[in-house]
Amino acid sequence: MNEILTAILGSQTRVDIISAATGAVKRSITIDGTLQNGPIVIGDLCTITTDHPNNSRITRIYNMKTGGVNRTFQMTY
Repeated sequence: MNEILTAILGSQTRVDIISAATGAVKRSITIDGTLQNGPIVIGDLCTITTDHPNNSRITRIYNMKTGGVNRTFQMTY
C-alpha cells in the first residue's frame, strides 16, 4: 500500500515529512538559509525556497519518500 505523505514546518531550520494518515514523522529535512517559501507539496515532491547571506535564493525540490534532493535552482539578486 502506498503511504500518503505531506510536509510541515517543524522549526525554522527543519521541515518534517509526515504520514497524512497517522501524523507520524517519517523523516526530517534540514533547511539551510532563511525560509522564504514552502514547504509546497505536489504528489511525492516537496519544494522549499531559502534566502542566503550571499544575496542568493535557492529552491530545492525533494523526494518525500527518500528525503533526497530531486532538483535545485539558484538565483542571485
